[in-house]
Amino acid sequence: MQIYRTSSEFEEQLLKLKDKMSRLEKQVSLKADETVFSMAVAHRKEMDDLFDGLFQLKEQIDEVRNDQEAHAIKKYPLPKDQVSAI
Repeated sequence: MQIYRTSSEFEEQLLKLKDKMSRLEKQVSLKADETVFSMAVAHRKEMDDLFDGLFQLKEQIDEVRNDQEAHAIKKYPLPKDQVSAI
């Protein structure tokens, strides 16, 4: 434990401590901002990847559905005298 001889020594050390705490607070704040930004970017990339996967699945489902419809039309053609509603 340090004993201060004068009030000016105490005030000087107190100001140094306040400056150091202020710098530490800024460093912590900056690190927190960087972390949040990194997480947001990572989550955005994950969301974009998921959306891309969903669009690919939709295209595949549409292709399968169209193939099934074409197969059904070939297998069970409509009579020539009946109008198709498709």
